[in-house]
Amino acid sequence: MRNGTNIYTKNGLEIIESIVASISAKNPTYGLENVHTFISRSPQVNAYATDNGNIWITLGLLARIENEAQLAFILCHEAAHFIKKHSYEKVVNASEKALTGNSDELQIHDYSREKELEADSLGLILFQNLGYSNQAIPQVFDLLARCQLSIQKNDANKIFVNLNIIRSLKIVFKNYSTIYNNKI
Repeated sequence: MRNGTNIYTKNGLEIIESIVASISAKNPTYGLENVHTFISRSPQVNAYATDNGNIWITLGLLARIENEAQLAFILCHEAAHFIKKHSYEKVVNASEKALTGNSDELQIHDYSREKELEADSLGLILFQNLGYSNQAIPQVFDLLARCQLSIQKNDANKIFVNLNIIRSLKIVFKNYSTIYNNKI
């Protein structure tokens, strides 16, 4: 079934919804029972979560994911954004910046990086409870790094910043794994 830029395929959504149901069931204290998933027909490599519990995954991202564990980690990351209400905070902060005329790009970038690290940290906890191999996590970071390089190959500054963020995320994961004796 198609609706504008969104696609609703029974098999694709069933797999995604099954993983989200597992995330909710194995992490009951986070209130994920009302999360809904959607697939966007966009070729962009992206996923995002809204405050009302909608998680969107693009066909561009789904086409590059290699296994269910990678998809599960991405869904855990997006569920963490929902839990932390990052979408709401982003809208409020953008509105405040527009009203005050203070839209310093470096400040916005630091805010985004902070929220991404928060989502990765909580996403790791959610993911750990699912029983998938931790090897999926660096695979996802590598996949995202490759996509960033191909999309932004003409903008050296953005490549540098994005690779630094990905390296930071890998450090967070390694620290988390070491703490819990769950090394890759």
